[in-house]
Amino acid sequence: MDQRQLKEALQPFYNRLKQTCNFIDKLCITETYPGLELALYDVKIIAPNIPANEYDDTVDKIYEILWEETPETIRKSIFNMSLDTEEIELHYKQIEEFALV
Repeated sequence: MDQRQLKEALQPFYNRLKQTCNFIDKLCITETYPGLELALYDVKIIAPNIPANEYDDTVDKIYEILWEETPETIRKSIFNMSLDTEEIELHYKQIEEFALV
């Protein structure tokens, strides 16, 4: 699976996540280990305005929605998923094409 296919496959998950957690800004996808035959991806969910007291509950919601909206084959291609409160400029330069906003 390449990044474009993963982006398309994660669109329903992202749409539902945006409906459930209104402070989600972007979802970004990068290859964990570029160049390997078996592609694995890091998924970063950016929520700059998330209240500190809602962070843990939001992480729980993210994984719950991921399991409900994506098949196992998609989840197996995700090496790491994180919820970030800040945008990292270098990171965004590398993955702008693969961001869901």
